Amino acid sequence: VTDDLSFEEYLVSSEWVAPADFEAQVKYIRDNGFTAITFEDLADLPQITKPVMLTFDGCWRDVYTIVYPLIQEYNTKITLFVWPDYLGEPGHLTEEQVKEMMASGLVSVNAGIEVYTPTDAIVQETLFERIDKPKEYVANLVGHDPLAFAYPVRGITAGAQEY
Repeated sequence: VTDDLSFEEYLVSSEWVAPADFEAQVKYIRDNGFTAITFEDLADLPQITKPVMLTFDGCWRDVYTIVYPLIQEYNTKITLFVWPDYLGEPGHLTEEQVKEMMASGLVSVNAGIEVYTPTDAIVQETLFERIDKPKEYVANLVGHDPLAFAYPVRGITAGAQEY
């Protein structure tokens, strides 16, 4: 969040896509011969025409209420990175919603963490704890180890410059 923008303006301007814009993007992918893939599809990558990967993190409820109906309509796959501490919280997905989406075959569920502390300020043991918890949680939720892990860049520093 910057001093120039409210929190809501920051989210909309930097991280969120309006539902109509997302639908237009998914339609474009379909109409222009792209194939939406997940990490499970990577072994077949040489045979896939124009692969593209759509990813979502944070476990926001709108993945279920907005994104999921659209990917069903357009038969498009997505990857969802689950932050265990957020499932079931207000405004976020429930475990049941995640399982339903995964059962559709259109949603790949993997692990992720939210880190707002610069990584150079996190001791190694704490960092591994932050990684192991979501990995174990997702493995129990989906029945296998996650194939991918999302590690956010927000708040990560490189010297004095944030990237």
